[in-house]
Amino acid sequence: MHFMYTDTNKELFSENVKDHNGFALSHLDSACIQSEYAVKYDRLCKDLEPLKPLHQLLTETNEQNLTKRQEMANIESNAVCPSSIQPAAVDLNPPPPDFSTVRTRDGFKALGPLPSFSAENSWTVPRTVVLRKGKSGFGFSLQGSYPVSFVDVEDTGPAKASGLHKNDWLLSVNGQDTRYMSHAEVVTLVKSCKDEIKVEVTSPTISVVPKTA
Repeated sequence: MHFMYTDTNKELFSENVKDHNGFALSHLDSACIQSEYAVKYDRLCKDLEPLKPLHQLLTETNEQNLTKRQEMANIESNAVCPSSIQPAAVDLNPPPPDFSTVRTRDGFKALGPLPSFSAENSWTVPRTVVLRKGKSGFGFSLQGSYPVSFVDVEDTGPAKASGLHKNDWLLSVNGQDTRYMSHAEVVTLVKSCKDEIKVEVTSPTISVVPKTA
């Protein structure tokens, strides 16, 4: 039963048949929309596939609502506020997305080459070390590629005194990324430095050494 409210908030039953029909149509429209939603989502949800009686009930209810709405299509009624639930098109067979037109960026590439910088390995937080060339150079030797590592750190050299260790990975030289450089490229870069060099290094926390190039 529907009531129309006056400004004094007193309930007043409408005796107009067209008002009754309008309210009935409004509820019936809402029922049709919601039952259609229920049928569509029942088809989309794999967890509901075993519940055959539920699918049958939803389908029959939806057909009954649509049939009743067709029967009342031509009755006279006063306009009622439309339902807040609006129908939506649900494509049960959407086309696959086309990723060829979308530019993507590999977020893991910033870590370094995958063979070394992967979830299988672990390493310390990168640290920056400044070395001053001694009588015999910077006091380290390099091996491997992508990234190169310190194969030898002289006990009395500048590298050892600055906290570098054997098997540390070399990440950059004077701000230039070396993680994707070959052994020859890094050696050339180091030799181009004169009396001082700033390196960024990290220490693998497990026994992982890049393969020799």
